[in-house]
Amino acid sequence: MEGGKNYRTFTKKTTMQDTLCVYKDAKTFCKYLSTVLDSVQSVHLLYSPTDTDVLTGDDAHTFLITLTKSSNHTVTSTFTNKSVFQRHLGNVIKLTQMLGSDSHPFVAVAHGKKKDVHGFAIYYKNGKVTYHTLQQACDEYLDAMTLTTKLYAKLLADMSSVIEHVHKIGYSINGISHQTIGYFKSTNTFKILDWQYIGLLSSRSHNGYVLYSHPLRSIMNGSPSMVAKRNIALGSLLSSNRWVRKLKSYKVIRAYSKASLMYILETYRKKQLITFVEHFDKYSLALLAIFLAEKNNIIAPTDDVTKWLAPFTPVAK
Repeated sequence: MEGGKNYRTFTKKTTMQDTLCVYKDAKTFCKYLSTVLDSVQSVHLLYSPTDTDVLTGDDAHTFLITLTKSSNHTVTSTFTNKSVFQRHLGNVIKLTQMLGSDSHPFVAVAHGKKKDVHGFAIYYKNGKVTYHTLQQACDEYLDAMTLTTKLYAKLLADMSSVIEHVHKIGYSINGISHQTIGYFKSTNTFKILDWQYIGLLSSRSHNGYVLYSHPLRSIMNGSPSMVAKRNIALGSLLSSNRWVRKLKSYKVIRAYSKASLMYILETYRKKQLITFVEHFDKYSLALLAIFLAEKNNIIAPTDDVTKWLAPFTPVAK
């Protein structure tokens, strides 16, 4: 499971142990709360890792119920794994601080009246704890959308813009995929919803969504070359990626990625591999453009895709 995330809906039979992270809209979050509200002991609001407020009793219930109102445009991501939650929350807070008070228009972050409430933890009377981050609720997830030519072009423009913006402040996104992007109708923009894997451009170690990661990333993380070659095949086996495996372009990308990896390993010295980190996000965007073009029967922008893939493309000797 990539990032411990799934897009399932809570029901009375769903337990918090079923998945590490569940994205829910207000309606499904309300259904979940109806089964656990009486067992809540307190809610810890997280403004930063060290700045918190503790709500108990009616105050805790009021805060949780507010999230379920139809007028509320906040979505919660629920984690049961504390370390995964802390990494995700820390990245969202870090990103917001780096971007300043006027956050980039393609970054989804929720704002409170007095402070930015990035997340909260629910403490239950039986001793259990669940962790939640807060973000703006998108109108549609990219994975479920049928794209027009116009929306497709807007998606690629928005993602290219946010990549350049985040790179300017020294970071790599490492999380571009059809599962991590949402569409916001009011502003006609696409935004990245999952910032779990952001990392410094100067770092050699970068994780990311397997299907959209160049196999070189695995090599840089210490994996043997044979494992790296299998990574893109592994990515397509995940249940949420099955439609990708049926694409003709997927088979082309698999062959391309293997040839690309061998070319890079034969051509560049180990210490030079760090120079590819700044290109990983555009590689992911190129694959997204190719896969979505075939899925939606749209012509991919050849010039842009070629440019994004250029650093990884074998050069004839």
